[in-house]
Amino acid sequence: MDHLGPEANIDREAQLVSRGVITAAERANRLLLRRIMQAGGFKPLRTEWWHFNLCTRAEAKQRYRLLNF
Repeated sequence: MDHLGPEANIDREAQLVSRGVITAAERANRLLLRRIMQAGGFKPLRTEWWHFNLCTRAEAKQRYRLLNF
């Protein structure tokens, strides 16, 4: 499920663990995913721990042409 509440924010993970909303293991898994994705050049979204972009929208518009099927 795509939950977009404050629990999805990457800047609140320590507080979520301390409040018992997520476990320490869940936070460790989030950090692992973020570390691996960033090593591959992806940038995390602050508001969604599972969402990453390879480039900004402006960079994508500059690099790639729109395909219209």
